[in-house]
Amino acid sequence: ELLRRLALSRFDVAINLKHNGKLLRQYRPAQTESQQEQRVVQACGAEFMQAALRIDSEHLGLHLYGWLAPQPLTAINEVQYCYVNGRMIRDKLLNHAIRQAYSECTGTSFQPAYILYLELDPHQVDVNVHPSKHEVRFHESRQVHDFIVQVIGQALQTAYSENAPDAVFSGIEDAAPDYPVSPLKNRATGQHQYSAPTGGYSSPSGSQLRSYGQLLTSELPSIPVSREAGSVAA
Repeated sequence: ELLRRLALSRFDVAINLKHNGKLLRQYRPAQTESQQEQRVVQACGAEFMQAALRIDSEHLGLHLYGWLAPQPLTAINEVQYCYVNGRMIRDKLLNHAIRQAYSECTGTSFQPAYILYLELDPHQVDVNVHPSKHEVRFHESRQVHDFIVQVIGQALQTAYSENAPDAVFSGIEDAAPDYPVSPLKNRATGQHQYSAPTGGYSSPSGSQLRSYGQLLTSELPSIPVSREAGSVAA
């Protein structure tokens, strides 16, 4: 855990862990964004990076950047790392701001996964408020709190709005009949991946789909047939 914290704090520094002359773990310097992402994968696992969003925002001397996962991750250990001016921090104000942003966007409570870096003027933060140096005191605590909530909230809202069409149409596509459709619209326009071709066609309503499904699953009435060939009883 300590090695992971160090590796995530300074991407520009190479870290080698050896025991009895044997190399156990190696973190190469990461200068580019792709190299930094590779180090995150090495430290926190591929599942986090595959699900994570990259954020980078700066306003009024506050700079927040890093990665966060919009959905809960269950197959990996807890990934919650926050750095202030390069120092690993576990601060109540920062934790509250992060959880508030998730809660306001999802309406649920879960353990978010994130690796975030906050940079600001060193004179605007006091690092000597706790013996272990894990907590800090911001001179403009309300401004820092609101800034983090806004940046993370906007990133989550964008992610959820982009994924919403898939969630809405996934069930309908399985149940709907094979109507002709053509991929005309891009997902970025807010449309789902298929749109109706020109010519007056409109997608069936929910009631029509339910009626169609009931028709497929219902049993047809039996028709009594007489023993005489070719005749049907009235």
